[in-house]
Amino acid sequence: MNRNLKTLALALFTWALGEGLFIYLVPLHLGELGASAEQIGTLIGLGSLARVVAMLPAGFAADRLGVHRVIAGGWLTGLAAAIVMAGASGIRLFAAGWIMYGLSGWVVPALTSYVISERGTLKPERALTWVFSTFSAGLVISPALGGLIGEHFGLRSSFVVAVGLFGISNLIVRLRRPPPVGFEVPDYSDASLLRNRRFMGLMGVVFVAMFALWLGIPLAPIYLQERWGARVSEVGLLGSAASLGEVVLALFLGSRPPRRAFIALQAAGLVYLLILLSTGQAGWLALGFFFRAGALVSRQFIDAISARVVAPSQLGLAFAISATVSSVAGVVSAASAGHLYAIRAHLPFQLGLLLIPLAIALTYCFAPRPGDPEAGPGQ
Repeated sequence: MNRNLKTLALALFTWALGEGLFIYLVPLHLGELGASAEQIGTLIGLGSLARVVAMLPAGFAADRLGVHRVIAGGWLTGLAAAIVMAGASGIRLFAAGWIMYGLSGWVVPALTSYVISERGTLKPERALTWVFSTFSAGLVISPALGGLIGEHFGLRSSFVVAVGLFGISNLIVRLRRPPPVGFEVPDYSDASLLRNRRFMGLMGVVFVAMFALWLGIPLAPIYLQERWGARVSEVGLLGSAASLGEVVLALFLGSRPPRRAFIALQAAGLVYLLILLSTGQAGWLALGFFFRAGALVSRQFIDAISARVVAPSQLGLAFAISATVSSVAGVVSAASAGHLYAIRAHLPFQLGLLLIPLAIALTYCFAPRPGDPEAGPGQ
């Protein structure tokens, strides 16, 4: 990796250290502020919705204004959001900060475009996995640390420490050099991307795959407690196993063709569901959660596939569409999982077992292959 990608990787790692301190404590902190269970669920959903809504405008901005400006703006927005949350003494102000933090997710398409532009001789999938795995690495250790800080000094303290880490990350990310002008100010043509049959077909496959992969995730903590009697501390350790899986799977598959890697990650999701339904033994569950990371790592390989069939001037918008499709699939999947779980606890996990093989078959048949020519507008 060149200097710019190493700098970005360090900024992402530092940001993840901060985010992990509080991201799992948000429901607890909202409860301390007086929010009801319904309000907590609604507010968390609004944060996710804000991220989805921001993606497409962010893709346009990345292609028109340049990824360097979008990245800097996203980092500053996230820092401002954390300051608001850390200083909030009531639900409304905290909610404003939380929604603002969701909006800062607009940085994702620009980050992906930046990594692609700076990868040099690295393959897209290798560059994406190396850079974004540093974020996952930061999340391996920080949730446990955030829990200790919150337990001993109060939950708000975790947000305060996160603000400091976000400030350091902002300083680091500004050490990058802007991409070449030729990449920052491209020939802009967005309508033709919607006529790119290979890319839009891939997005259909992505929706099915991500819907299937996410079905077994939202209700897993409740299922672990009700079905296997897992304690809260055990659920936290399984979360760390999942974060470790993100790092290892991303680095291991980063040198593989992205289409094959995406199929392998879907198979990993299948292993996770089989273990979750079969046993409550801690060792097996840790292995299952390690493979559950396939649902989170898949995005990097989806974007690597997209980069093969999308014109360079449309990468920002393409990655924004990809992120939107994945996020919408996750939102629909989470809602579906809730309804299925209310009928019978096993249903969302069993449906995932049925749908993932279908998604693998669709990926094998319709996802662009390594031998496909590079795409231009309208292809």
